[in-house]
Amino acid sequence: MKPLLKTLPLMLSAPLLAQVDLTLIGGGPNPANSQFSIESNVIWFYQLAKQGNFDDIALYFTSGGETSFDVHFRDNTDSALGALSDLYYDPGVHQLVYRPADPLLQSAKPATREEVLMQLNQQSDDQSDQLLLFSGHGGRSEQADNNYLKLWEDTELSVSDLHEVLYSEENRATVRFIAPQCFSGGFTALAYQDLKQRSGVDGRICGFTSVSEWDYSEGCTASVNTDDYRDYATLLMESLTGQNRHGKPVVTASDLNQDGQISLREAHLHVLGSAQSADLPRSTSEAYLLDQQRWYERWLSGFYQPGDNPYANAARQLSSDFNHPFGSNAYRRELLSALTEARMELAEAARIEYENMDERVLLQNALRDELEQHWPQLANPVTARATKVISENLSDMNKWIEQHPDYPDLQERVNNADKLSQRWLTLNREHARLQRIVHLLTLSRLHDRVVSEDGKRSDEYQALLECEDWKPPF
Repeated sequence: MKPLLKTLPLMLSAPLLAQVDLTLIGGGPNPANSQFSIESNVIWFYQLAKQGNFDDIALYFTSGGETSFDVHFRDNTDSALGALSDLYYDPGVHQLVYRPADPLLQSAKPATREEVLMQLNQQSDDQSDQLLLFSGHGGRSEQADNNYLKLWEDTELSVSDLHEVLYSEENRATVRFIAPQCFSGGFTALAYQDLKQRSGVDGRICGFTSVSEWDYSEGCTASVNTDDYRDYATLLMESLTGQNRHGKPVVTASDLNQDGQISLREAHLHVLGSAQSADLPRSTSEAYLLDQQRWYERWLSGFYQPGDNPYANAARQLSSDFNHPFGSNAYRRELLSALTEARMELAEAARIEYENMDERVLLQNALRDELEQHWPQLANPVTARATKVISENLSDMNKWIEQHPDYPDLQERVNNADKLSQRWLTLNREHARLQRIVHLLTLSRLHDRVVSEDGKRSDEYQALLECEDWKPPF
């Protein structure tokens, strides 16, 4: 018994380890907006969490383990309808197949507003660390405080709703969130105790978003080719864990504070400096810096020489293919010139894509009108009557279409659709890279100014950095 008695005082005096819980919410608001990519991310995050050391994992996905057809994906096999499929082709819905959620997610609860609020309203003390991870869609309002998560059954959870829950008297946990949906930047305001006035930061709530409160994010595709995913959540998790969703090693983030672990902030900074994505991510501490920017400072970046800080280093990494020395006047001129050119190319690519789409739709409508004079049942192509007449007359229908003089033009427009969409995405990613450099240079300047100050702003900023610099137990 003596050894036990000797160690007992040490055990009693040692600090209690905080409980670390994960709330994982995923899926679209309805089956038509619950894409394969969202499900793929949720499965991956859930598997990583179960392999990790979370004390509790709460999983919410679509209808919650039911067998209804909640998820859709794109079937890349050739259509058995032949030429007929070109008349009814739409890139948004073409060859989509619906199915129930993956069996790995059958234990999930429904991802509705009611269920999620019930989970978030559970009491937690100040010894608890909570990670809130979302994978789905977001909505935009006139006021960023009312931007929202789109939850199952077309329900919503706004920034204001979440702020009310997280700052309730019962909830004293330290909460970090990862929100990669469209318009997610509105959620960075959760760091403020006074949401309306954007004031009061204690570092208890912080997080990361894929874009600003006004921008769309990349992702949410029905494609089953997971190697093409460049959404923020995918890139952040790869940087955090050092592996992709298939378990293959990837380049991980730098251990900036040399503690032997990769924190959320370190992973985020790695994404900022390396991602080939259309997203322009931001964290609560970065949003705080932008909120502190004086009205005249937005014109000062051209006179600022980037220092040695994580934001300048990330901008330098993204500028590795530039011809002039980083931070020089020639470099800034090159950056502005490249950004102007990228905007023009992106606008032209969008014009060509929309022109192709308009011409495709006009041709489709004209040919369908003529075809439906022969087979009127096709006016409602998803009905049982249409399915029956197609099965009985498909060969004659395709022969009629292929002999139509306008069909070669339609075929060309259909074949061009995916190519033009991919070109626009490639140009958009390049435009985003250049925008990210400008953004990082602004953050670098603001970071140096705020950390050099004494007082409230510096303390609040440091509190957010400490909150973000946390290693989740994946």
